[in-house]
Amino acid sequence: NETAIRTKNKNLVPVQVALGKKFIIDNKSYLVCFFRNMTKKKQIEENLSLLSLVASETTDSIIISSAEGKAIWANEAYMKLTGSTLDEIIGQKPNYLSLESEINSETFRKITQAINEKKEVKVVFQHNNKLKEKYWLELNITPVFDNEGNCSKFIAIGRDVTTTKEREIELKNILEVTSQQNNKLLNFAHIVSHNIRSHTSNLLMVLDVIDNTDDLT
Repeated sequence: NETAIRTKNKNLVPVQVALGKKFIIDNKSYLVCFFRNMTKKKQIEENLSLLSLVASETTDSIIISSAEGKAIWANEAYMKLTGSTLDEIIGQKPNYLSLESEINSETFRKITQAINEKKEVKVVFQHNNKLKEKYWLELNITPVFDNEGNCSKFIAIGRDVTTTKEREIELKNILEVTSQQNNKLLNFAHIVSHNIRSHTSNLLMVLDVIDNTDDLT
């Protein structure tokens, strides 16, 4: 059973109590009890509970899969992002392992290579949800190892960066258009400069003729 005992300093310590063998000595019965300090375990449980709450409430999508690549848990943000229910997710490969677009072939290769080699990977790519709606996803995949060094799980944290990526693409397009316009202006300035120099040369030649011509009057 689990209970708590009070220390000399009036502090409560969570303990696990186990009953051992009963002994009879000099017609007196004795019962051996084992007390195990559960403070560290309770702290771990509290931390796990807090982490679980944070993972559930965060706006970043989180999915945990087994070493074989089958999903075992996903938070609400992941379900909202992919448009899938938890029943549709558990036991299946994560959404990011079913890339279909040709543009994602290199991304897919990086992800599968990192999973096969049990390494961390970070990628940004355009993907589709269940309704075939496109979005940009920033994905971090981290392997989790047990005490023996074996990979037991993968934790994937994804963030919808569609707005940022669209602004980046828009800015890139603006810069390209601006660069093209600047090149056109430079070409125009070059033509105008050339024409002005040509007319200036003609005027200088006329002035030179005038200066070297005797006054007939």
